[in-house]
Amino acid sequence: MVERILIQDDKTAWICNDEIPSLRKINVDDTIKTVKDMSVKIYDMSPTNNNDVLLSLYHSTEVSLLTTNTGEIKPFLSLSPLVPHGIHVTKHNEIILSVIEMSDYENQKDKSCKKVIIFGMNGKQKQSYEYDKHKQRLFTIPFRITSNVNNETLVIDRTSDIDGKVVVLDREGQVK
Repeated sequence: MVERILIQDDKTAWICNDEIPSLRKINVDDTIKTVKDMSVKIYDMSPTNNNDVLLSLYHSTEVSLLTTNTGEIKPFLSLSPLVPHGIHVTKHNEIILSVIEMSDYENQKDKSCKKVIIFGMNGKQKQSYEYDKHKQRLFTIPFRITSNVNNETLVIDRTSDIDGKVVVLDREGQVK
């Protein structure tokens, strides 16, 4: 089943399936045609301003860069021991990641690291959000991430296997 779709241009898209390791580049014209198929298990993906794609891969502590014109995937940013889940590139060309600890990938513990980190495209960390102003955790499992026109960060926070909530943060990390 297709879990993610990323539109590259009016005739090209990237799709991934999280059941099997598959990232496909498809052309959409009169028909849909797969033009590239890579065996890689993608957790999330986001386009960069130069039309490449940043990827978070299953059980990987790195963010990878997919060069769309060659189809090559290379390491871009190491977060070890943290595992990136959600990934989003803002209109301001910042990378927002939701991360958890690698050691707790399958069995999240209350004391493990679960946060959102903002990076510049140069890989330098700008901000990090893990606790609110009352020292309470912001997230259970930060799952997916995006931003809005007000430059706020929206996080889908999984509170269980079947439930969750949306957490909206301003640039200071305060819950809206």
